Amino acid sequence: MNASELNKSCLKGLDFGTLANNQTGLERETLRVLGEGRIASTPHPAAIGHKLTHPSITVDFSEGLLELVTAPHVQRQQMRDEAEELHRFVARNLPEGEYFWALSMPPPAQEQAIQIAEFGRSPSGLMKRVYRQGLATRYGKIMQIISGVHYNFSFDQHFIDHMHGLIGAELSAQECRNRLYFRLIRGFDRHAWLLPYLFGASPVAAKSSLARDTPWLRELDGEHVYGEFTTSLRMSDIGYQSPAQADLNISHRSLRDYVRELVLATRTPWPDYESRGVRDGEAWRQLNGNILQIENEYYSAIRPKQIVQRGERPACALFDRGVRYIEVRMLDVDPFEPSGIGSATAHFMEVFLLACLAWGREGEDSSQIDKTNQKLAIRYGRQTDLKLMRGASSIPLRAWADEFLDQCAAIAASLDAARGVSHASHAVDVQREKWRQPERLPSQRVLDESSGVGYRDWARQLSQTYTADFARAPMSPQRLKDFARLTEQSFAQLAALEAQDQVNFADYVQHYFDSLCGEHLLD
Repeated sequence: MNASELNKSCLKGLDFGTLANNQTGLERETLRVLGEGRIASTPHPAAIGHKLTHPSITVDFSEGLLELVTAPHVQRQQMRDEAEELHRFVARNLPEGEYFWALSMPPPAQEQAIQIAEFGRSPSGLMKRVYRQGLATRYGKIMQIISGVHYNFSFDQHFIDHMHGLIGAELSAQECRNRLYFRLIRGFDRHAWLLPYLFGASPVAAKSSLARDTPWLRELDGEHVYGEFTTSLRMSDIGYQSPAQADLNISHRSLRDYVRELVLATRTPWPDYESRGVRDGEAWRQLNGNILQIENEYYSAIRPKQIVQRGERPACALFDRGVRYIEVRMLDVDPFEPSGIGSATAHFMEVFLLACLAWGREGEDSSQIDKTNQKLAIRYGRQTDLKLMRGASSIPLRAWADEFLDQCAAIAASLDAARGVSHASHAVDVQREKWRQPERLPSQRVLDESSGVGYRDWARQLSQTYTADFARAPMSPQRLKDFARLTEQSFAQLAALEAQDQVNFADYVQHYFDSLCGEHLLD
């Protein structure tokens, strides 16, 4: 079956019942702050478990940057229910005066006030700490405390089985699965500009977040700047950015190419990083002086993922067991939703990803045009006459969005018909209303709704209200017992790890990088 026929089968020849049990999950990052918006320097609260071993409550870069992780769910509402329950439990156990920050961009902050996360004495815990120290050495701490919502998605196995017969029964089941996910990723690359347009919610940044000259930004007040038409400063070049990765173009042609090029970046020296040194006596500055310390340092908007065993490299997990799910990393925290993402967004993301699968093309890779379109939508997305490039010609962003939302609507209708609900279609309608009334775009709402009281006061009041509401919300005695059990288990698992792993840390790091699967990939 050629690419054109496969594209048609995804849209028209498919029994959407095979997609009824797609699974999705969330990872929501949020800073712990206190007072007028000062980032908390207190340790991760012991009452919510240990950050290294708890399955749902951990931290990202710093002690104060919480990460709340749901399990995968077939029902989007169950996913959001779990996310809200995690928020309720953590809110009940925050130190006095602390609250969740409700936005992606951090409040005004100083580097020295940001505490890099500690994960204990086990080799795996020490490696997490040193990796983060390397991020601070390379990029500074403030860039690392920008928050987002990651959306995880995996296909219903019935759909993979169905497509296996269409793509080619001679392929292994794992290769079929890999091809489907990478096809989706290539379609995502082409249409990712739509996400900051519809969901970007960070048009404002503290001046302390600026690491470079930004003449395209305007002053909002003494502490903040904003972009007149900007949708997501989080995803712009003042957010997640790396000079070493500027020309890094990890292939999305196939899993093999992706793994090979990603691993190569972890083995290719970068002069600036090398010059900073790996160790200062016994103190580690970074894991190595290469373009990437480890694969997770690659700042991509979407990642193919496989569940990683403790001490296993993500590249090895992918190469050995294939893609299990994809992680979309392009969503800002929605400040108008207490848990950071709304129901319509959660349902729309599934539809959007299926549309990306339908429009992903075989034999293509992400192009410079795709990247330029994303940058334009991020910096100037609310400019009414903004044009993007599609092929060799330009097209207004709003016209392309209108067209793509029509395609999403068709997929949503089929998905809803198979499930006997209307959630997906409603989610597309919500996005259509943003298109019709751009004042409903989150990036515009942030500017409009904060203008009366001042941005910092608006953000603080919103954050404190959400946190107080979560802390007061009822929780069943059984769920509280479940959380207490997970907390206790996390500390028991930590103790077991630290008792078992007595290897020298330098040897552990060396073994980690030497134990690479598929060594011939780099020949």
